[in-house]
Amino acid sequence: IDVKDPTNLPKYLTVEGTLTTNNYFVGETFDPTGLTASVMYSDAETIVDVTNDVTWNLGVLNDVGDAIQVIATYTFDNNGTSDSISSTDNVTIKVVERVLDAIVVDGIKTTYTTDDKELDLNAMKVEASYVNCNRYIDVTDKVSIEGSVDFSKLEKQTIYVVYSEGGITEKEAINITVTLANMTIKVVSGGTGVATYELVTSADQLKAGDQIVIALAEKGKMMGDMGTGKFLTATDATFDGNKITSEVSYYFTLSGGSSAWTFTDVNGKEVGATAVKTMAYDKGTTSWTIAIDSDNKATITCGSYGKILYNVNNPRFLNYNSDTNVSMLLPEIYKLTGGQTVTEYTVSEKLYTAIQEADAALVCGNSSTGTWVDGTYDVETAKGYLEMTEAADLEALKGAQADENGNMVEKFLWKYDYLVATGKIENFLNRTVVSQARVNPFITNVSNETTIAIIVIVSLVSVSVIGGYFFIRKRKEQ
Repeated sequence: IDVKDPTNLPKYLTVEGTLTTNNYFVGETFDPTGLTASVMYSDAETIVDVTNDVTWNLGVLNDVGDAIQVIATYTFDNNGTSDSISSTDNVTIKVVERVLDAIVVDGIKTTYTTDDKELDLNAMKVEASYVNCNRYIDVTDKVSIEGSVDFSKLEKQTIYVVYSEGGITEKEAINITVTLANMTIKVVSGGTGVATYELVTSADQLKAGDQIVIALAEKGKMMGDMGTGKFLTATDATFDGNKITSEVSYYFTLSGGSSAWTFTDVNGKEVGATAVKTMAYDKGTTSWTIAIDSDNKATITCGSYGKILYNVNNPRFLNYNSDTNVSMLLPEIYKLTGGQTVTEYTVSEKLYTAIQEADAALVCGNSSTGTWVDGTYDVETAKGYLEMTEAADLEALKGAQADENGNMVEKFLWKYDYLVATGKIENFLNRTVVSQARVNPFITNVSNETTIAIIVIVSLVSVSVIGGYFFIRKRKEQ
């Protein structure tokens, strides 16, 4: 401030406010944030904010205890001479040795599924607290994780967040829960050979319980599920005369009657419509009527929401109010008449766990050679775990497809089929297992080092044989 009167000088220094930080560790520097300082001049009217110009008596805090006095000093020019005024205020400042007491973990994700591969620590925050000090410090970037999670195990697992400071280590246990992600297996049932779906030429041929597929032979398409869309997807299909010859994995089961059919898909969901050009599962109107004309084309109608047409330009089956034309075609209906059917069966957590335990019990000898060693497997334990599952689970396992590259259940069945086919265990699941032995699922890949060693040995033998041949030939010539 420009004070023109040389007799009007700073007279009083006043400190107000509340300290933001009252707790310190030994060696830290006093922080006056929260306090403001102002000077009143001798004219009793001029008041100036000098917060940034004062000095404080407290600097580096080296002594343990409570400092109750804070002195602010303002220095100014008194007509050519340095002068100062001070203000002493009582505050409580606690200074302690920095001794780790505990850690607090927040924001860490604790629920996962079997589809997950690693822990999600993105939102984790870790704060450290200290003995005799009401203060928390963020140490998130200084912690480590002890332990690991097996995302294939449906059980509560524990990891530890670990932080060390000053020779003291603190841990906080974090319980992790893993649940089963959606898992299905394909179950073959009914008759022999590929399932046969034949063209329906009259609506009178349909009855409750029939399995049907909506398709269009001239375009080589049949319906698939809706997925995340609002229409039935169009999948490629092959036809022979009035039959679908490709494998059918998605179909409707009819219920109701000719005046109001209900379509329940392979996953147990009713298919309906909520508006024109909007199909949905278990929503809206789920009653349909079916009429079939002399060309075997089906008019499948959902009340005022239109009829199902095949869209040539955007391949799909969807309910439209449009008239038929070259790009909007009536579909056909094909009905299951014989052969095997393949359905998807949802694996429950109970079945998943039983398969996991049974798989661990059926350990086969040396994993690197596949050599069978009696006593290294426990059929009774495996059998016991599986018998504790539901009757529907056991029925599904009888006809479930095995796959050495599939999910955990399919891999187990591949291993089981091998053991049965080679006479190592009894067929306690009553599966239809091929008589010939499958590829041994217990043999692991030979390492590159082993392969190289074999090549080197073969090469050396070859060189020795060739060298011996020329040596004998030379001796003979001599």
